[in-house]
Amino acid sequence: MLGSEGSLNMCFLNKAGTLKQSIPLLTRSTGGRIRSNIALQNARWKQTQILYQSTVLNSLEETEDALVNDSQEQERRDRLQAAMSQNQTALELSQELYTSGLGDFLAVLDAELRFLVDAGA
Repeated sequence: MLGSEGSLNMCFLNKAGTLKQSIPLLTRSTGGRIRSNIALQNARWKQTQILYQSTVLNSLEETEDALVNDSQEQERRDRLQAAMSQNQTALELSQELYTSGLGDFLAVLDAELRFLVDAGA
């Protein structure tokens, strides 16, 4: 039942069936504030959801980047290890050739240099 000020009223009837009391439940201004508050809370909820989604997506991106970087670093270490192994073999062979008189000392120095450069990288 609408009252004179545009409010929704609750009416009680006594045992005789006559109107006993009228209590305003919702006035137009109160209803507007409630609707505004609901809209505000819905907007905050949506904002929180978007922030959460953004955080999850950023975390996934950072994780993916870290995994790619780790994989690339492992490949680099493997290539470096292979190069060091090859340079170690080249150094040993050049030393054998030099000691047997079949190679010159410059080849030994070159092999040592390559081995040391890769070991320092």
